[in-house]
Amino acid sequence: MFLAPLKFSLFLEPCRFNGQWFEVQDILLGPFNGIGCEKYACYWGIFEKLDDVICDIPANASECTEVKVEGECCPKYENCPSESSKVLKCVPV
Repeated sequence: MFLAPLKFSLFLEPCRFNGQWFEVQDILLGPFNGIGCEKYACYWGIFEKLDDVICDIPANASECTEVKVEGECCPKYENCPSESSKVLKCVPV
């Protein structure tokens, strides 16, 4: 009896996205959406959705300079005023 060899090439198929090829287990991050990014991994020739990336965003982010870093989901926050430099306003009660 002749048995054909098993083909495992399906498991090693690269993924294609926007004309670019990705190897098996490569990670692809979606754009920052204000909270984090969607995360995908290349398996069996398709991208499978993984858990989303949630970014650590400072409470005073609106007072900071948001810097996007190529290849990373979460932006960096620079020039944030420190909590101790904030002036508290007293009001009569």
